[in-house]
Amino acid sequence: MLLQNLLDGTPAPTVATTAGVDPATGFLVLLCRPRNGVDWSRCAATVRAALPDALFRADSGELIILLPTLENAAPARVGIADLVLALGRTAGPGMYATQAFAPTPQAVPAAVDEAREALLLVAAMPDVRLRPYQMQELLIELAVARQPAVRQRLADLLTPLGSGKDLTHTLETLFDCGLDRERTTKALHIHRRTLTYRLQRIRELTGINPATAHGIQVLRSALVATRLPVLTDPRHKKP
Repeated sequence: MLLQNLLDGTPAPTVATTAGVDPATGFLVLLCRPRNGVDWSRCAATVRAALPDALFRADSGELIILLPTLENAAPARVGIADLVLALGRTAGPGMYATQAFAPTPQAVPAAVDEAREALLLVAAMPDVRLRPYQMQELLIELAVARQPAVRQRLADLLTPLGSGKDLTHTLETLFDCGLDRERTTKALHIHRRTLTYRLQRIRELTGINPATAHGIQVLRSALVATRLPVLTDPRHKKP
């Protein structure tokens, strides 16, 4: 009941009166979504063991957790990060996780919305890791998603790679391996010279050099753009 009241944005005084919650208490919101199907019931014991004070439920393939915290949410963030790793061991590593902070009980719905939007962005990343991302880490992805013209121009950069064998997959694997070329060759089961050749072809076909920091940034943004939904900036919505 308390969890639902918080998700519904019930006024803080009402929540405090009916559930004994301090109106000044904030909540750290964690959302987890599997890449494939997962039985969240297997994760309930993991959540209870890691965060006994947390409120949580699984709904429509999404695990939502609210952790009461003080104004300084730093200690709670450590617990959240540890929980995500534990959930990965229980449910499998194929999971996306995001977090957002609600400074008051009434701010919980907005924090949940922010975490859900962040989930869409994280799912588009070629180098996503099993950890809870915050929106402030996803500003490039957010900017691309909210500007359809920029998103399309970035996605168009990769169109020529369709004429080269496995070039897009090579680029995706490079990012997934943290730009480590040795790991990339092992993951692709190719020789280092083959990787070098493919990266040269990517440069020739796109005009972007993956051997430079700027080129890597542009190519990563282009990969993200091909996977992102178009998001509307709430500041531009009609009243």
